[in-house]
Amino acid sequence: MTEQARPDPISLIGIQLGKLEEITEFLLDHPGAQIYHRKWRKEQPFCDALSEIKKLLLAARRCAASDEEFSRVEMMQAVVRDLAGNVRIPKEHVAQRVAALRRLCMQLRPAGERPPSSFALDTSGVPPEIREEMLADIQELEVCAEHGANRSALFLCGRILELALGRKFWEETQVDPVVREWTLGKLITECEARGILKGLPKLFSLAKIIKDCRNPSVHVTARVYRPTPGEVGGLSQVAASVVQRLYPPAAI
Repeated sequence: MTEQARPDPISLIGIQLGKLEEITEFLLDHPGAQIYHRKWRKEQPFCDALSEIKKLLLAARRCAASDEEFSRVEMMQAVVRDLAGNVRIPKEHVAQRVAALRRLCMQLRPAGERPPSSFALDTSGVPPEIREEMLADIQELEVCAEHGANRSALFLCGRILELALGRKFWEETQVDPVVREWTLGKLITECEARGILKGLPKLFSLAKIIKDCRNPSVHVTARVYRPTPGEVGGLSQVAASVVQRLYPPAAI
């Protein structure tokens, strides 16, 4: 079996930064809100995202391609340490530090560079009933990513996940999530309850990642969402890994 490449740490950092940006934008849009107010329940998810970024930066530091990239990673680590120790500073200062992290993250890759194909996987184990449709979605996703249509690419990531998870759920229960019009979050919750996702502990949080990245792309919001190629690469690699785990390549 060909081992699926792990998502690039910089791509995953971009996704976690999206969570910090969403929280800071919410706080700035609500004059009386502060991150530590229990009413808004923002402090814990903010700290959780910071913790993930801290871990990912260690991986990024180990695989830095140049002294310049290494230096930028170190600068990001310093900002993360500052935020982690001063989460309760005024929200305007929090927003400034999050913006600094985003700028540094964007500088870690040359402008216009795109991650390698994230769906270079063996689909021979995918049931024939959905294989052709999945391959068509994968091909369209890669065209979108190649031409910078990142929001469309994120939409297709969610669709590929729904296709694979929905088929697996039907195989196990004979219940069709499509007929029941389940959202991806509902589908993941039901799969988790049935033990279908055993061995994929991180998948339970995937619904929120998809929601954070995809929903502003398909619904009009006050914020114009422009996902980066890195975010598309990270999310598509996670989705590809899930598909490969649910449907391993057929034995030759």
